[in-house]
Order: sequence, then structure tokens, then C-alpha cells
Amino acid sequence: MRAGAAILFSLCLGACARPGGDAAEVRAAESPTQTETAALATGAALLQADAPPDALDVYLVGFHPLKGDPQHQQEAHHFCRQINEDLA
Repeated sequence: MRAGAAILFSLCLGACARPGGDAAEVRAAESPTQTETAALATGAALLQADAPPDALDVYLVGFHPLKGDPQHQQEAHHFCRQINEDLA
């Protein structure tokens, strides 16, 4: 079974090749200039306040079972502040 799947996969890969045989050339989009990036960062700093997140110094991820179906879990992201050693 595995040998057949490997042959089928190889045939599919071969069908995706370009007629010339060389791989397609991929180029990244032009990156913004440093001036543009600095201007965007300055604008973001002026428009966005970080006051609430600055007070949150702990990031916790928990997996919680669903109430109606405990076999399934839900991922929950918690942004917390450490009160003492026992309480976040």
C-alpha cells in the first residue's frame, strides 16, 4: 500500500514540473524602505496606547474541556498579571 502511494506521489510531483525542467523562480515582494517603516512605527505609537497590555506580564495558554462534550477541548489564551506566587 505504501509503495503504491509513494509511486502515485512521485507521478504527481513529476506532473507539476515545468516543461523546461527547472524550478519556478520565486521572488519576495519589495520590502518598504527604512524611512517608510520608521514613519509607520511612529504613527502606530501615536495612535495606539499600550497601557492595558503593559500591566499584563504573564501569558498563559490553557486547554479546557467543552461542557457538553468533555472529549473535545478548546484552546484559551489568557493575559494575566501576577499578583503573588500563587495567583495570576
